[in-house]
Amino acid sequence: MFQRDAPIQEAGYTVIDAQGRTFTPDGDPEDPGGQGVALVVRLNPAAERTRLQSLTFTLPGALVRQPGTGNMVSSSAGSLTVTARLTHSNDPHVVQLVGADSASTAIIGRWGTLEHPTLTPPGLNDGSQCPLDVDGQPGTLTIMLAWPDEDLKTEQQFGARWVGIWRVKKT
Repeated sequence: MFQRDAPIQEAGYTVIDAQGRTFTPDGDPEDPGGQGVALVVRLNPAAERTRLQSLTFTLPGALVRQPGTGNMVSSSAGSLTVTARLTHSNDPHVVQLVGADSASTAIIGRWGTLEHPTLTPPGLNDGSQCPLDVDGQPGTLTIMLAWPDEDLKTEQQFGARWVGIWRVKKT
């Protein structure tokens, strides 16, 4: 139960209890009996509602001359491991946007955890790739582009949003 003036009218809030556990709403707040005294909302532990994925990207380095061919290629500047929350999308607009086909899946992601959302990590941009196993199937995740929220506060509260594509690794 919350007081009538509690800031829970808009989606996107979390509740942290005295033990530091984080909860998210399972539905809209309701005014029992329409009395205007209190709001009731059912909360679920955030850990039970969130699938986290640890992603390791190889960051490009400076251009160097490839021995033997003389071609200029990007050297590896190291790797960056980040946490993201991923979900697949069947939305035709998203599928078309990322060019998903029968051997790939359109992905919508947010950087960070619910407790520690982040903006886009430095060094990652369109075309950044990392290995990603989905249900034991190896593949490659490619970030296609940022998909910003209309409200900057939403990105700060939930982490920057992006779309990408996961393709099955060819054997």
